[in-house]
Amino acid sequence: MNKQNQKLTFDNGIDYVKYLRRVENFAEPVLFTSFFSLEEILQKPNTQILTAIGHHFLQLPYSNEDFEKITAQLKPLNEIQLSDIKINFCQLRSSVREGFHIFKGRLREIKGYSLPFQEKLDLFNEEFTKYELELKRDVGQYPEILTEYKRIIALFNPQDILTMERIESVQEENFVCFLPADSDSSDAIEKHDYSWKILFLDDKPSELESVFEILKEREIQYEVATSCADAKTVIENDIYNQIAVVVSDYRLFEKPEKENIKPRMQNEQGYDFLIWLSKQNRHNAMVALSGLSKWFLLDSFRKNRINVKVYSKSGLLGGGAKLFVDDIEYLGTQFNEVLNNQPKAALWNENAVCR
Repeated sequence: MNKQNQKLTFDNGIDYVKYLRRVENFAEPVLFTSFFSLEEILQKPNTQILTAIGHHFLQLPYSNEDFEKITAQLKPLNEIQLSDIKINFCQLRSSVREGFHIFKGRLREIKGYSLPFQEKLDLFNEEFTKYELELKRDVGQYPEILTEYKRIIALFNPQDILTMERIESVQEENFVCFLPADSDSSDAIEKHDYSWKILFLDDKPSELESVFEILKEREIQYEVATSCADAKTVIENDIYNQIAVVVSDYRLFEKPEKENIKPRMQNEQGYDFLIWLSKQNRHNAMVALSGLSKWFLLDSFRKNRINVKVYSKSGLLGGGAKLFVDDIEYLGTQFNEVLNNQPKAALWNENAVCR
């Protein structure tokens, strides 16, 4: 670890391993040991990482034979395994989201049973109670989540037991949005030196303040344009392709001259800009961020054969802004790395061979 992170302290080995996985990208296998049994440890909040691939557990005291047998089975994580553990086990938000996803899977399983109505209803109620206990164990300090869970279960209609669309349509974000923004990490995450930037095209950039605040915290540079003309100027001046991600609204409106007057659409729209951008000799990710239906946006860009990632502005509420920035940060880093690994034209000219 770097010198900055050596000063960090942890209350237990579980938090330390979560830090190593999430922040330091540590992929080596981990063997947990304790005088408590594994069952006792798993009763405590947010300990699911112990059961994830790449970890094992020995209860103290243990014999050398036990140690050698277990360690022989442990192997370093590949990139997908490490990513899976980081996302689903090393952050409280992800843990809550994954838990509710699993809970809905159990409900779907019960739904498919060929049982009498009352027996199936008893199984549902048993799962409701069981999951509520899991929530109290993991996030009991956030009563808003338990209140939201009870609201969701109130949607369940026992007379309509074969259709559970109302519960299934509830997103895991319903719970996550009640967690404070810093609940994912109690330790300082290493800052990066970002050499790339983001361009935002939006007629109401004030709606993106939550995103801008997180970008500033991470010291990620960005520029904002409110019209296609301004955005094109930024791109044309970006001769070194420093802008690695472009985030554009779908529809752009002019600012009304007077209040209570319905604004007119701008002559060029966000989708016009993305279509134009796709034809430029550039290397950057393109993102559509709009309040319109995600399926409408996907269909629109698919028809034009443009590779655009689609996000909803409604998803920025609660903890959504952080998740959105996480994705944008990943995109920017990936596109910038690919660009930096391209051979420079000057080198090609120097090494050119005439035939």
